Amino acid sequence: VLGRLLREQAKAGSEGFSDGDWGIVRSIGGLLSASAGFPKAFAHALHELLRRLDRPELQKLAAAARRGDSRLVDAYVVEALRFRPVFPMLTRYCPRSAALPGVQAKAGTRLAIFPLAAMFDPAHVERPEQFLPGRPANHYSLFGHGPRACIGEALMMALFTPMLGALFEH
Repeated sequence: VLGRLLREQAKAGSEGFSDGDWGIVRSIGGLLSASAGFPKAFAHALHELLRRLDRPELQKLAAAARRGDSRLVDAYVVEALRFRPVFPMLTRYCPRSAALPGVQAKAGTRLAIFPLAAMFDPAHVERPEQFLPGRPANHYSLFGHGPRACIGEALMMALFTPMLGALFEH
């Protein structure tokens, strides 16, 4: 990953990071902080699943794990993390001026983003207070969006699904 960051920055004619070498520093900092969040995210997901699911619902999750239904297991994992995200607040750097809903961010602005609030906003999420696996993907802001989406999402889900599946299978 670090090699890729450095190659992208060094490409001739490439924009690279808008803030030069600081973009690499930011990305490495993000990788370090996110990797520290991996065990925390696993504990959060497990805690929420055990806390929220009654016995029949846990049996449904176990059955999905036994038959290898990773889509359903994933749905339970992301719904559990919606209630307890590892990063309930994110900061983002705006290299260029951008019009966001309700905000005009000038170039160089640092923004605070609150995924937890977004995932429980009743104007955008139906029955936000209920645990409902299988919600539409746009109801989740666990990993950011667009160019600032977390590169760890695929890795986390690839590992969490079999780990939690193995636990609930038994």
